[in-house]
Amino acid sequence: HQSLPTSDSVPAKVPEEFSASDRFVHLACDRMVEREKFKAILREHAPYELIVDMIGFHAAFTHDTIEALFAGQAAGQGGRDGWDGWNVAHYVHISTDSVYQATPLPQDGGLPLSEDCCSRPSSPDAVEAHARVAARTSMGEYQLNYGGNKLTVDEKLADAYAQLKFPYTSLRLPDVFGPHDNLAGWLQHFALPIIHGDAVAAFLPEERMRPRNGPGGPQPYGPDHKMSWAFGPDIAAAVLAVARAGRVVHGDVLHIACEEHVTIWEMAALIARAVHGDPARAQMDFMRVAQMPQHDVGPISTSKAVRLLGPHGWRPTPLADAVRATLSWLYDGDNANYHVRIQRRIAEHENGHGSEL
Repeated sequence: HQSLPTSDSVPAKVPEEFSASDRFVHLACDRMVEREKFKAILREHAPYELIVDMIGFHAAFTHDTIEALFAGQAAGQGGRDGWDGWNVAHYVHISTDSVYQATPLPQDGGLPLSEDCCSRPSSPDAVEAHARVAARTSMGEYQLNYGGNKLTVDEKLADAYAQLKFPYTSLRLPDVFGPHDNLAGWLQHFALPIIHGDAVAAFLPEERMRPRNGPGGPQPYGPDHKMSWAFGPDIAAAVLAVARAGRVVHGDVLHIACEEHVTIWEMAALIARAVHGDPARAQMDFMRVAQMPQHDVGPISTSKAVRLLGPHGWRPTPLADAVRATLSWLYDGDNANYHVRIQRRIAEHENGHGSEL
């Protein structure tokens, strides 16, 4: 089966797309409240060829998943042949580059960041110092807690692989844009201002960038700060490539993003070129604090993902093409109001007044 366990508080856009497939089962349960029910449902519908977990926000709930998927035998026995004792062939965890908010950044000045540069603060004093940095910005404390929890999930999965060969791959994403973007951050903070001739908020306070000293000197911040973006369809394609790669990427963490690293102005210029035919139409307002990027870690490297997933058909979409594709979707029919409708329906759902999503 293809399986998508979902939370009652995080509605999933599923049934209409997949209801015709006899290989898909939609499992509805609040894993954070009904933990035993969640494990029972997973066991009832096992085995699975692929599970994509987009709401693994805490190690305890990830532990429930691992426990429920264990076939009850020593690794190498039980489950389907060749599945090493598990009731899933491949479990894909959707992680985030916010994990780097919870860790000291490399001091060698090296960017983009690789997947193996993630390590916990080495002392209580280091933890306290890191928390002070995070507290200096509006999103910092949230990103520290969110990234710390996701990092704990990554660590739980790594332990399960090391001890019992749990067949997982973790995909770390930066800020995401593309068709059907429910959060609409890129749309609201980049695309719509440029479409309507307004300025893009572009001020990035120095402390938000956490500049690092190294052989290359201080890292740039503010207008020169580079960032990574992920294109939604590339993430879906990466999940399928991971499934095709199988054991090659078991136990691995991969960055999934476009290969280009851009500043706020460079992203705005790509949009202005696509919308108006002139990148100079992108106006910047350096008096207003930018809402995106939401992370201050700088760009991430996708070289490992390209190397491992390339033979299985995956390559990131060029950033300019991704921008044009998203804008084309936005201009198609009533998609311009898509994010408004989604946010309204989520608000109605959370207030108990909405119909089933």
